[in-house]
Amino acid sequence: MTFNSDSAAAMHRKGSFADGTRRCIPPADAGLVSVEHPWGLCWQKPGSDERFVRSGAVEL
Repeated sequence: MTFNSDSAAAMHRKGSFADGTRRCIPPADAGLVSVEHPWGLCWQKPGSDERFVRSGAVEL
C-alpha cells in the first residue's frame, strides 16, 4: 500500500504502541481516497496533491 505522505499513512493507523492497541484500518475508513498515478495506486487526503500535477496537465 502506498501513501502520498507520512501524514496520510499515519491517518490509517489507530491505537497506541504503549498499550499494544496500534493497528491499521482500511484507508477509505480513515477518510483517504485512492488516486491512480503513472507509477500506481496511491492513497491520499481528498483533494488535489499539487506535487504530482504538471503545469497545464489535465487531472484525471
